[in-house]
Amino acid sequence: MKYSVMLQPAAWDRLFWFLIVLFILAAGIFFLSILISLILKIHAMRVARMKELKKKVGMKKGPEAIEALRQKAFAKLKFIESEQMQGRMKPREVCIGISAVVREFLSKAGGLNADCQTLSEIRQWNRPEVAEFVEGIYGAEFSPLSVNDTAKYFKDAGRLVMIWK
Repeated sequence: MKYSVMLQPAAWDRLFWFLIVLFILAAGIFFLSILISLILKIHAMRVARMKELKKKVGMKKGPEAIEALRQKAFAKLKFIESEQMQGRMKPREVCIGISAVVREFLSKAGGLNADCQTLSEIRQWNRPEVAEFVEGIYGAEFSPLSVNDTAKYFKDAGRLVMIWK
């Protein structure tokens, strides 16, 4: 003769529910470990890629890096000046080029993301020499009327690149 306890379905048994919970926890831990390993692998790949890019670009730290960037900026400014002297660039194009060189230098040397910031955003840096330069070249850079004398902008750009620390 069967007892009523034996006739009950397995779902009523505590051991059954314990095994279900244990299985769900084990599956959760398994999938969590896979997710964590994927995240760590992706992070390691990104770190390796950044190191490779830094080697490729030749990024250094400290004053020697800023000096190397400074020399590149001066070389670009000299190139723009020579292009203007040979008549290959108009004064407005020269001002746009000067601004691009200075902004690139500030972005790389100071980590300021100067390439895409407006004058009002640049003023918030509390670097008045940068704000003055950008404000001074804005007219020549964006005005439909070109300027004729770009020597002042070359001088200001060179001074800004030279004093940057």
